[in-house]
Amino acid sequence: MDRELEIMTLKCRDIPQTHSSFGLALALIVSALASCSTTGTSPSRPQPSADKKDSITIERLLRWSLEGEAGKNKIKAALGKVLDLKPLPGQDLSGQGPAKLEDGYVLSFGSIGQSTNQIDIGVAPNPCFSPQLASELIGAQGAPAVDGHGEDRGKTYTTQRSGNWINFTTTPLTYRCVDSIHIYPIRTSHP
Repeated sequence: MDRELEIMTLKCRDIPQTHSSFGLALALIVSALASCSTTGTSPSRPQPSADKKDSITIERLLRWSLEGEAGKNKIKAALGKVLDLKPLPGQDLSGQGPAKLEDGYVLSFGSIGQSTNQIDIGVAPNPCFSPQLASELIGAQGAPAVDGHGEDRGKTYTTQRSGNWINFTTTPLTYRCVDSIHIYPIRTSHP
């Protein structure tokens, strides 16, 4: 884009300096810059790829969490596709990231508790997934979390849907980014 602007600027120098021709050249430069700025991706939020039915995105993982057992099965299958899940004692599965999703967000880990029927997903802070968007997607309410030593542990958003507790946590101090998602049956104790 910088090279294109430089070429346009050099070409503009060859145009006679009349008001109409100078204005036309300036309008062309502004138009070129505006078209470049609308085709770029936003650094604060990755752009989703083509909306394929089977694409794995952070928004889909959150929406599936609302669908009860069928949704949890979709999440388990999705984690199996993007993470190298390895068996742990008790038939549990766990995998480490980074695993880039189709929408540009990155999972840092995933674990599936076979006996507890719990799913835990780590979300990398870069790019940052907005807690406001996540809370809108699942209808969760947030509250700051402080540990027994009085240290800020981020904000925890929680909702109860289709037989599950669904919560996600944010980065400490700033509450700016989602850093983990947890889905577990209501029969277990609420955190």
